[in-house]
Amino acid sequence: MHMCKAGYFWLVFIIFTLCCVLLSCPYALLYKIAAGLARYNCACSLRKSTWMYSRCLFFLLKPVMRIHVENKDIALKNSPCIIILNHQSFLDIYLLCMQSCKNLCFIVAGWPFKKLFFFAPIMRMNKYIRTATGQDKLQFMDACGEVLAEGGTLVCFPEGTRSRSGNLQDFQNGIFRVSVATGAKIVPMVLHNTGKVCRPGSFMVYPQPVFISLLEPLSSRRDLKPRQACFELKERAVKVICDKLNSKE
Repeated sequence: MHMCKAGYFWLVFIIFTLCCVLLSCPYALLYKIAAGLARYNCACSLRKSTWMYSRCLFFLLKPVMRIHVENKDIALKNSPCIIILNHQSFLDIYLLCMQSCKNLCFIVAGWPFKKLFFFAPIMRMNKYIRTATGQDKLQFMDACGEVLAEGGTLVCFPEGTRSRSGNLQDFQNGIFRVSVATGAKIVPMVLHNTGKVCRPGSFMVYPQPVFISLLEPLSSRRDLKPRQACFELKERAVKVICDKLNSKE
């Protein structure tokens, strides 16, 4: 039974993705033309298309993988905002489609733009933001502020990389600095079982129910200095995500 489910999973994932890539080729050509029109936000349109692709993918995977979502509209009600989530599997980026915000701008490390040749063009056209390093910090903050000002939703994995053990790793500070500087709320999103469906470093899949919880938004404290407010906000985010993960064990 497991082999049948795994076979169905990869068959749907690969064929549907290839079909979407082929259909997107004419769209990519139109992108270059539309990009010259100042009034047309190409990146926003492409991000919404990416959201729809993931939504359709999980609809097709429904026979072998049920997804249960708690408070799916909470980020949309607090938009523009910043969604942060724990990271256990490559599926996590796709599961963002199960909440209601469609204009999602991912904050990612620089390496995928170079090594993931099949995703890199999409990431560039969607204008995903690379994490700040060295002298790029000011540019990073400006890019994040621009997305929020346009009504987009930032998405970040504050752990920076997938957890091999399933335990929450240390959070990086960058996205919390963005929240403090812009006033955008942090919406924690907690994923359960994604690491069991597809384990890091393995192509084996074990389709099973996945549980997603979107928690109450967190705001930075205005009575603290920016540096203190950043660390205080991070501590609260870590606590609520840990508490939710522990409640599902």
